[in-house]
Amino acid sequence: MAQLLDFEEVLRQHVSWKTPADELAGVVRLVKRQLKGNSQMAMDAVYVAVPNKVWLARFTRAFADERITCFSPKQVMENMTRADEMPLEDFNGSICVGSYGTIAKMRPVHLFCTGLVEGFFPVGSEAPAALEAEAKVLADAVSDTPGTLIFSSFKRVSPEEAATWRLPALRQRREHGRDVVVTTHSHFIDAMYDDAPTLVSGEQYLMHLFG
Repeated sequence: MAQLLDFEEVLRQHVSWKTPADELAGVVRLVKRQLKGNSQMAMDAVYVAVPNKVWLARFTRAFADERITCFSPKQVMENMTRADEMPLEDFNGSICVGSYGTIAKMRPVHLFCTGLVEGFFPVGSEAPAALEAEAKVLADAVSDTPGTLIFSSFKRVSPEEAATWRLPALRQRREHGRDVVVTTHSHFIDAMYDDAPTLVSGEQYLMHLFG
């Protein structure tokens, strides 16, 4: 169940949105707020981890529509070794979008972890070593991210979306005359117990921040 926010928890939350579309719009809005921050830490680049190519394309396009500069992890990493071409400071106030495995290696100050639902994350095979590595990505995010840390998931999709994205159809029901498939967030989050960011609904979190 979503809990009421405490002031100290605002920078570290697990936000559960109603649908993938709500997640996309909500995360973009939160990232824009982060980029407009007045503190020195807020000027650091914002990193958005995505579970697959579909989410990568969606978020890249959404940020472009908002006229927000968006870099790939490769561009940022190459710049670190060729600082004469583009000062690293030029990445401040911008966004880097990439896969979980790639983003995790970059030790971001601000991190948004999107698509954290069963079927999307873990994103690797069922091999124990792969699962352990992916679990470590989230655990390290909690322990190593000094700034804003947002875990993001969604609660329901259409049957067609569930089939296309190969999400487990745990439960199906009717809402407003339409069939929906109920999703669940990644079991890796539950495995963190008290270390996991506090769960809150997307509506509640946006109301808390924007009124």
